[in-house]
Amino acid sequence: AADPLKSVPRALLMSVMLSGGFFVFVSYVMVFCLRGQVPGLAQCSTPLLALSSLIGMPVLGHFIDAGIMLSFFAAGLANLNAAARMLHKMSEDGFFHRIFSDTHKTNQTPHNAAALASTISLLIALTLAALGCPLLEIVGWLGTLATFGFIFAYVLTSISAAKLLHSIKQLTTGKMLSIVSSVAVLLASLIGSLYPAPPPPYNLLPFIFVVYMAVAAVCTHWRFKTS
Repeated sequence: AADPLKSVPRALLMSVMLSGGFFVFVSYVMVFCLRGQVPGLAQCSTPLLALSSLIGMPVLGHFIDAGIMLSFFAAGLANLNAAARMLHKMSEDGFFHRIFSDTHKTNQTPHNAAALASTISLLIALTLAALGCPLLEIVGWLGTLATFGFIFAYVLTSISAAKLLHSIKQLTTGKMLSIVSSVAVLLASLIGSLYPAPPPPYNLLPFIFVVYMAVAAVCTHWRFKTS
């Protein structure tokens, strides 16, 4: 906090490198160890539990599952926190009712926006569950749509960074290469999720996302046009 312009970028970079490296390592272990097993990795809903049984330590799998449950809860809180703060800012900009721009008198948190984000998330999950959709499919559908949103936001952030650095005459060759590499990796992951075409209903999710973004663009244009 004493030197945020250096410490925050460093923290972000290390978080991505450490978590990304750990993710790749664990993914490789699961693919390697479950190769040839029945059910395979694609059909196994609890791969780490299956791995613990495979090495003769089924009890370890339950501890791992407990850790996964806690991490899911933490990830859910992180997403709700981010959504609440975005709703708070959008409310300040006039896209939502002003009540969602209020902050808690004691904690100074966007409590109304957090309540709205939690309610929307809960309603979506309960509706899909009530329709009899399998839990893993719900996670897959909503996670895929969220991933499209993250990729879209990161690509725009990279482009905006290049524009900002160019405007203040700090866009060096190294920074430009970093931005181009970032966009290339993001687009590669996006193309990989679209081609070859995934099975239904995953093949419809990109179109749903495009329609969602188109509606948002129209609403944004109308908001600024009438302000």
